[in-house]
Amino acid sequence: MAKTKELSKDTRKSIVDLHQTGKSESTIGKQLGVKKSTVGPRWFVLENGVISYYDSEDDVGKGSKGSIKMSVCDIKVIIFKKKHPP
Repeated sequence: MAKTKELSKDTRKSIVDLHQTGKSESTIGKQLGVKKSTVGPRWFVLENGVISYYDSEDDVGKGSKGSIKMSVCDIKVIIFKKKHPP
């Protein structure tokens, strides 16, 4: 399977910024010209210092979409606030 092209640092920052404003994955994808699946929710599993990510919890047994060794990362916590209808 061919790897997908990595997003630029500016595009990744734009995705985070737009998520923080409450924009939907669909809106962000259209605005930045990337697939909705690129900016959508993921399921993460942290085990033995490695965080692996999946499309959903059901996909855990199928193998991860990718993984990151946490000891080489800088971590930034982002809290999303859900917009509630008036």
